[in-house]
Amino acid sequence: MISKDPPCPFEVRVNKVLQTFQTFMEDALQKSLPELSLAKAQAPNASLRLLKARLRFEGKDMKAQAFLSCSEDFLQLTCPLTRGGTRHAEPVIKDWLGELGNLILGRLKNRLLAHDVTIKISAPDFEGEWPRPEGAESVSVWFSTEQAVIGLECLVEGSVPTIGEALPQTAEILPGDAIYRLTDT
Repeated sequence: MISKDPPCPFEVRVNKVLQTFQTFMEDALQKSLPELSLAKAQAPNASLRLLKARLRFEGKDMKAQAFLSCSEDFLQLTCPLTRGGTRHAEPVIKDWLGELGNLILGRLKNRLLAHDVTIKISAPDFEGEWPRPEGAESVSVWFSTEQAVIGLECLVEGSVPTIGEALPQTAEILPGDAIYRLTDT
């Protein structure tokens, strides 16, 4: 009997477009948390309690769901609010999970926009049994840091847009631009 080498835990057997999509997800996740050293990881054991948020997004001929899953330790570690020696309350952690999902998908949206792929993103939701449509293609990435984990999975239905050469960037919003313009008198 010939034994096959086990597949690399990080190898995703999906079409080339979804592999590019996965690369964009990894990049968005890492750029949203630049102060952390995130190491690629396998999906955690099912017994680990994860807090989850779902964001839906769609584009031409495509619908997708993004699931952001984090251990509570990850959210406690990365939450930008000061905590004064105690752990953040559950509502604060839940809000941070939703905001982190918005940050990551916003970066993914910008990355896709550079390839002439436009998507609309919904607000995050946190409750319920979320449907996993049959026939949807799935791609996911997991990272760990300091005994904490974060993962992002996308389920894509319909035609995944072709991702070609990036378009030249014609405008840039610098950090703080929008805030200054909103508060200008």
